[in-house]
Amino acid sequence: MSAAWTAQSSEVLMSIYKRFLTIALTVLAFLLFVPRNADAFYGVTALSYTWEADQIEGFSATFVDWWDTTFLVTCWRWGYDPIYGLEFCEEYTEHVIWPAVAAQLWSPEGNLAGGGFFSSPLSAVTPYWGENGGTGTWVAIGEHFTMYAWWGWYRWDPYWGYLLIGTGGGELSALFPAVTVAQVNNQCPNPDLDPIIAEYRTQTPRVEYIPRCNDFRTLPNENSVFFGWADFANEHDYDGLYALIGPPLESGIDAIQQAWYNLGNGNLWTISGYRNPIHNRVHLPQLNPGDPPGAVNSRHIYGDAIDFVSDSSTWESLRNTAKAQNPVPCAEPNDISGDGHVHVDYRTVEGVLNRRGTVCPARW
Repeated sequence: MSAAWTAQSSEVLMSIYKRFLTIALTVLAFLLFVPRNADAFYGVTALSYTWEADQIEGFSATFVDWWDTTFLVTCWRWGYDPIYGLEFCEEYTEHVIWPAVAAQLWSPEGNLAGGGFFSSPLSAVTPYWGENGGTGTWVAIGEHFTMYAWWGWYRWDPYWGYLLIGTGGGELSALFPAVTVAQVNNQCPNPDLDPIIAEYRTQTPRVEYIPRCNDFRTLPNENSVFFGWADFANEHDYDGLYALIGPPLESGIDAIQQAWYNLGNGNLWTISGYRNPIHNRVHLPQLNPGDPPGAVNSRHIYGDAIDFVSDSSTWESLRNTAKAQNPVPCAEPNDISGDGHVHVDYRTVEGVLNRRGTVCPARW
């Protein structure tokens, strides 16, 4: 075998190799590596407020359709194969393109409350989640990008084929439109209710749930047969105009009063119904020097408790009467309440206000 024939054969084989790679790259570029339509990437921002959990929730995200490629090949220099008369790419870059998002959540006071930056192959999602820190308009802003997560620079070598001569990544390119915005307002239609609800948000330790605007009733709006607004509301704060009144409380104490009548007794009198948190913890001991503050999670702040007037001669009979009704209320034992009042509450009943229904404490 002559050296000339061997050299010629090697040249032919190399030309075939270059032709194969050129055709393969052309097909792949056509099928997968074509420059993408701008619509393939898109961004969205969403925001909501959950009253039950008192949480701002949402996200900013940049997506790419799953059927679209996240690769891009760009040829920078073309060569010519004289044997086959074909052009082939001598130098090209290959980019791996990921969606990326930079997200910001701004509180009504203008403070940055959450957000971050994230990128991944098919979707980049940054969630907004957390306890509400203020009343007003919350604003979420999502900035949407494509990111060259990785790129490689290849160059043709006659003997070794395509060689990787450089790599990099992390470059960002803004989408169009580059920004999406969402807002949510957690204010009440009646602005008088916002400071009351704020008391629940700021109490430490945290209350069981945050009442919603439409949970409150406004004077006069009670549905009891035997008891009036003054029995349920707190007259010392907010002019006594607003109160939480759970339907189980209304029907429950009506049943107690009717049973009390059936035993030959007269009208029952109340000491305390609904209490807003500040009244419960601060104002109550001021109004009654020597009395301790109300319990941090007193059922009075949730609108399902009431205290009946009693004395040493009526306390046991009244508590027993209450416990004999359906639904059965929770009732404080004497070593907590004393003889001066009988406390009943309906925390065990799931309803509009006491949403989850809990068990009575021991001995209640």
